[in-house]
This record gives sequence, structure tokens and C-alpha cells, in this order.
Amino acid sequence: MVFMVGGISAITSLSIVWWTGSSVDAILMSMPSLVYVLGLSGAIHIVNYYRDAVHDGGLVGAPERALKHGWVPCTLAAFTTALGLLSLYQSNIFPIRKFGLFSAIGVMATLALLFTYLPSALQIWPPGYEKDGDAASESALRHRVHALWQWIGAWVVDHHWWVTCTCAAVMLAAGLGLSKLNTSIQLLKLFDQDAKIIRDYRWLETHVGKLVPMELVVSVDKEHQYPFADQREDAASLTEQQRSHEKYEYSFLERVELVAHVQNAVEYVFGEEGQGIVGKALSAATFSPPIRDPLDGQRATINRKLEQNRHRFVQDNYLAHDDDQSELWRISVRLGALNDVDYGQFVAQLKRVVEPVLSAYDYRDRILRAVEQQQPDGDHGSSTIWNGTRIAILGSADPRKPTSEKPGKPAAQTAKVDSGKVAEDQQDVPAGHSANPDDVRRVFAKVLGDLLRAKGFQGLKRRRMPKRYIAWNDPEKSPISDPKSDQWGKMLSQFDCVVVLRDDPAYDLDFIKKHAKAVVDARQAIFIPGKDLTAKKKGRPIEVTYTGVVPIVYKAQRTLLHSLINSIGWAFVMIAAVMMVLLRSRATRPFNVAGGLVSMLPNVFPVILIFGIMGHLDILVDIGTMMTASVAMGVAVDDTIHFLTWFRDGIRQGLHRHDAIKKAYSHVAWAMTQTTIIGGLGLAVFSLSTFTPTQRFGTMMLTLLAAALIGDLIMLPALLAGPLGKFLCPKVDRNPGTDPTESEVSAKSLDSGEVGRAPAEKGRVGPMHEPPSGVASRSSAWVRNDPSHDQRD
Repeated sequence: MVFMVGGISAITSLSIVWWTGSSVDAILMSMPSLVYVLGLSGAIHIVNYYRDAVHDGGLVGAPERALKHGWVPCTLAAFTTALGLLSLYQSNIFPIRKFGLFSAIGVMATLALLFTYLPSALQIWPPGYEKDGDAASESALRHRVHALWQWIGAWVVDHHWWVTCTCAAVMLAAGLGLSKLNTSIQLLKLFDQDAKIIRDYRWLETHVGKLVPMELVVSVDKEHQYPFADQREDAASLTEQQRSHEKYEYSFLERVELVAHVQNAVEYVFGEEGQGIVGKALSAATFSPPIRDPLDGQRATINRKLEQNRHRFVQDNYLAHDDDQSELWRISVRLGALNDVDYGQFVAQLKRVVEPVLSAYDYRDRILRAVEQQQPDGDHGSSTIWNGTRIAILGSADPRKPTSEKPGKPAAQTAKVDSGKVAEDQQDVPAGHSANPDDVRRVFAKVLGDLLRAKGFQGLKRRRMPKRYIAWNDPEKSPISDPKSDQWGKMLSQFDCVVVLRDDPAYDLDFIKKHAKAVVDARQAIFIPGKDLTAKKKGRPIEVTYTGVVPIVYKAQRTLLHSLINSIGWAFVMIAAVMMVLLRSRATRPFNVAGGLVSMLPNVFPVILIFGIMGHLDILVDIGTMMTASVAMGVAVDDTIHFLTWFRDGIRQGLHRHDAIKKAYSHVAWAMTQTTIIGGLGLAVFSLSTFTPTQRFGTMMLTLLAAALIGDLIMLPALLAGPLGKFLCPKVDRNPGTDPTESEVSAKSLDSGEVGRAPAEKGRVGPMHEPPSGVASRSSAWVRNDPSHDQRD
């Protein structure tokens, strides 16, 4: 009968998916089993209520008395579990939303079977509990478990201060690990390492190349595109302002070179010669003629040929045009699928490399305009305005000179080796594959040098000064003896513009500004993720959009963590609100805020304990793990409600709080143990799956249910026995017309659908006993005048 309830509930929940026109995905496949286990849990409690009814009042009418006593706690348990599941619906990850919604509907649907089929089946096919008249005839296992929990209950009650403090300390210690939780939603980590798809990926990456795609889209606005030859207006018709602006526009070849600069920077730092994270990238530059020296005389011819074949880039989807006529250049990058790379960190470090490349174009314009301002006379619409000018770049050697330097180690590794004060651009660099700041500076200097060289600026030519001269100074290779000497100041005054690339004791910025004609401070060109704005956010004419699978997975990873926090928060708020209403002591008080919050402590205990330990052990939270938190909270409340039902029932009978706790142990400890074992083992079969989220879901539910049992049968009784327990006790109203040792008990309580009680006069009267005719029901039961149950011990 019990398994029939679970089985039909699971089938019903799956049929609801079909009737609503939805579909079953990999995550939703766990839903029928969850509903099956929760249906079993409710059925076990009803059967245990039935067992007590048979023992206390006989076989006749036992299903009715069991249902009369159990329908309220079972309904509330299902409702709170559904609230915990429904909290998943606020997630932005659609499979999790579906799982939460349909699981909540399925759990509520189990009530129909609990309240119709199960009582009917118990009436038609009674299990024979009437033959077990005393504890001696009970099964050995049940007797031993019952005796064990009675002993544990007595010990917890006697040492409630010690137990409460220990549980609080454990929660606090585990809770510190919540801030260390890390999430993962890497696609291939969703499968077991021995799965066929993993073996296939491993072979492909070994013999073919990297497989996980990421796209960089470089955008150049219309205003900075030098017109094509067939669109160019006659020079004589242009105004001086238009001709002046043309000097800062980029030809089609220069725009292809922009793409090449970004692509080469990524490959230089993260490619095979660097950190080995990405393979060869593909872009329009890949299929263009080799990039020639910026001073090569063939560049005009190459530019014309590229303009004539630009439609081929469009056809191959490497070039597109936005609505505002901005050019969109696509760069395809491939990451290793099996590399242990944090996608979120990689996207941030990718920006650390790419954004300085874009900054080089901005600084090129600043430098050229600063030089141009030093030439007040002449035609500013002509590029000859820069003739006879000099530029000094401080902080880097000439990037065109041959060097044996290779990309360095990741920044986080370098920071561990280097001693002394950590530079600002190396602070807060997460462990893993991070761009080395020295590599980024080298990339920035090379791009800036190529851009200035394209405008005619070059070094000494056979010891002769060219018309447009650029000088480089590396303080490590060519140190400056006295950064404040007259000789150094005189040398600086010979340059039309001085560019400072980095901080160094040899570069006194105030001294440089005092002697140089113009100074461009480029020290901020090194992009710091999380601190600096990208070119896109700054609204620059050249910007990059980071898209593709990797950024999407990264956003899903962040969303996963936020969903975890939000779902737990919503589950706590909704369930706590329900508990505040259910635990109200008087009809005139709609909420029992203190009681509701106290009752939630054992319910959040398993979530804080298990997830906190995961944080301490650095175990990643994936999509399957995330779903268990709210589910576990909802399931833990089930047992809390059943335990509190019997506890408050004992209080109404006039029992001392300690005795009421022992009474609750005797009635629900065995059923709660059964539901935990059946539910935990039933869901643990998912741990055998090769689909990691399903595997994690089964493992986590087993551990969370075990922790929830500890919270409900150890932490909750300790709280009830201590000072906080008074907030969970129903209020007892005294009737002045009765015997001073007796009083009536208010029926406004958690289990308002009660069964009558006979006065405690002769013999043992069980809680399920139907009172004889003329005897007051539970709503007016006589109890001892023992005020200790609503006072501090």
C-alpha cells in the first residue's frame, strides 16, 4: 500500500508534465523519484498513525482516527515541502524552474492518494497491527530503534544546554564555509570522467585541437572607418575639418590589422606558446595576406585588394555591419574542453589582455593630437603636420627589436614567487590561469609602436634622425642615473610628446611634465578586471564584445550561485511565515514570530552544515547540488511538523515539557527514521548515474536527509527542553470554575484537526483513543495544573 502511493504519485507527477504541454529534460528526470520518495514519506506517517490508532482503540474505525489525527500535519508537511520546491521557480535557469514547479505540483498531488486510497486500503486490507498488543510483540528492529531513540531523547533532554550549544557551534563553524562556496557549470563536468563523451573529447583534443568555442566581436564605429576607394569623395571638396579627421581614421587594412592585434595578443598570452589554454584562433586576418611592416610601400596595394574582396569576409561570417554601419569583426577562439579552467576567471583575464590592445588605439590618438598641437602653423588637414616631430616612450624597450622573452607564468603564480610589495595590477588576481602584467605591457607597447610606425614614426635609420622620430627607454636595460638631473631634463625637452607607460623610480612625473612639451600618462592602460571599465562600457569607438559558449556558461555559473542563495532565502521566508501562523498560541495573535524562527533552526541546520562543509572542502556546487538545498529544507520541515504536533499535544495533556518531548519521541522517532532511510536510499540510487548533476542530487539528498534527522531528533528536542522551547508551547487558559489542579486547554494549535481525549483518570489512554460518549474532546481535555510547560525551566 505504501509503495503504491509512492508509485502512483510519481506517475501522476510525470503525467502532469505531459498534460501541461511541457517536456522532460535531464534535470526533470529526477522529479518522479523525488515525488515517489516524498509520497512514501507521507504514507509511512499515516500508517504509523494507523498503528497507534489500532493499538489504542482497536481495529474498528482505526483508518478514520488515523486520518483525523494525521491529515493536518501531513497536509502542512506537503505544503511546506512544496514551498521549498517552488522557491526554485525564481531561478533564471529554466530546467531548475521546471523542476521546482512540477515537483511542487507533484508533492501536493500525493495528498489525494494519502487521504483517499490509503485509508480505504487500510480498511479493506488491515495489516494486522491489532495482534501486536504490546511492545514485546513488536518487531525486533522497531523495538531496538524505538529504545535507542528513547534513550537518546532522555539524554538530550537531560543535557539540553550542552546539546544546544554544540549544535549552535557546529552550525557557526560550518556556516563560515558558506562564503567559500564555488560554483561550476562547465558542460563536460556534467558527465562522469569515464563517460563516452569525455573519452571522445579527450581523443579529439589530443589529435585535432581545442573544442570549446568563444567569440570576440570587435566593433569599429562608422566615424573611424576610412572610406573605401569607390566611396571616397574628391579631396578638394573636403573641408579642413574633414581632412583633419581623416588622419585619425583607419583604412580597411588597418581594421584587419586591428583584428590581427587582438587575435595575436590572445594567442601570445593564452596560446600554445603561452599558457596553453586556447588553440589557434580564426578571423578575417587569418585569411588575409601576411601583415607587412607599417612602412612597407606595398600596403596601399594590399589595402585596395582587401577592399575589393571585403564581400568574401561578409560571406564567410567574419565581417558584418550593425544598424549604425559599425563594422563587426568576428574572432573565433577555442578553449580546451578538459582543461581545469574557471570560465569566469578566464573571461576576466581575457579582458585583461584584450582591453589594453584597444587602449593602444585610444592612446595613439592622444599622442598624435598632442604632437599636432605643438605645430600651430601649417595645414592641419595634411599628414605632413607631424614631420619633424619626436616622441619618447618611457617604460618599454623597442618592441620591434628581437627578444628571447616568452610569455611568463600566470600572474597568480608570479605573485606567489615574488617578494615585497605586490603591484596594483597584480592585486586581487585569483589563482589559476591569469594574464601576467609584464606580458600585457609587452602587448600594449607592441601595438602602440605599430600604430605610431604606421603614421611614419620610427627609430634611428643608420644613425640618422628620420623626419618622424620615436625613442624608447626601458629603465631596467637603460637605467637613468639621476631622474632629476639637468641633463635628463634637457633631453626630455627635445621631444614634442613624452609617453609614460609604467611606474618606475626613474620616472618622476612632475619633473617630466615640467620639462617635456606634452606628456601622455599611459600607466592606466593596463586593465584591472573588476576595477576598470571596458571600452564598450566607456563608449569608445573601438570596442569588443565577449560572447560564445564560454561567457554564457560563466553567466550561468554566476546565476547558479545567485539562484542558490535566492532559492534558500525564499524557501526560508515562505516556510518560516507558514510556521509562524501554525504555531500561534492564541487566536487573537495571527503570528508567533519567535516560535516560527526557533522552529526554523533545525530546518536550516542540514543546509548550513552540508553546504558549509562543502565550502571548507572546496567542493564545487553544480546544478544538481543547487537544487537540493531548498528541497532539503522543505523535507526537514515535514519531520519538524510531526514532532511538534505530538509535543504540543503532550503539553495540552498537562505534561511537563520534558515529558512531552519524550512522548513525541515515542510516536514519531520510528516513522522519521523510516522516512529518512527509505527516502535517502531511494534517492541515493541517483549517485550511480554518469550524469553528474543527477549523481550529485542523489548523494546530496542522502546526506541532507541524514543531517535533517539529526536536526529534528537532536537539535529540536534540545531547543524545546531549553528556554527557547516556551515559544513553541501552546498557551493554556485557566477556567476559574474548575478544580484548582485542573484547567481547560485551548484547541487553537498546530494540529487543529484533533481527535478527542479522555480525562487522564484510570489506566493508559493513548492519544488516538476515541473518548466515550459524554466525555469532553481534546478541545476541553482536563490536564494537570503544571505551568512549567509555558515558563522557563
